[in-house]
Formats: sequence, structure tokens, C-alpha cells
Amino acid sequence: MKNKEERVHPTQKPVPLFEWILNKYAKRGDKIFDPFCGSGTTLEACMNLDLDCLAVDISDEWVDHYRKRLKSNNAKLTDNWGGQ
Repeated sequence: MKNKEERVHPTQKPVPLFEWILNKYAKRGDKIFDPFCGSGTTLEACMNLDLDCLAVDISDEWVDHYRKRLKSNNAKLTDNWGGQ
């Protein structure tokens, strides 16, 4: 695949795919919930599209990873649960 983004999670999907899905099915004001956030693809796509998103993951390792990923992409990251 050309122009493939770097993968860090075994089931990571491309951000443009999630942006396409969200553009097609989400409406302004919808709340997007991702219960298996993994590497943070859903969060990044929502932030790129200015959609509200709540994402969680059972693994602290992945939570730390997607925080770093979003911060490194200059995304707005709000931590509502009092973590780092």
C-alpha cells in the first residue's frame, strides 16, 4: 500500500478511513465513543473533524501512547479523568 501511515498497534486503522466513516455517518453535535481506543485513530479523526469524542482502553500502555500521539500531532487533548 502506498502512503501507508506508520503502525504501532496490531489492529491500527488509517485515520483517513475513520474520517471518511465519520463524515458519512456522524452529525454535528453527535458524541463519538470508542471503547477500544488502541492507538487513538478514532480520537485523531474526530479531532481533525472537530467532533466530540470519548475514548477508553483497558491498557494503560495504549492510553499513554495515544496521548503522546495526539500531543505530537498538535491536537487538542482534554483529560477529563484526572490522569497525567
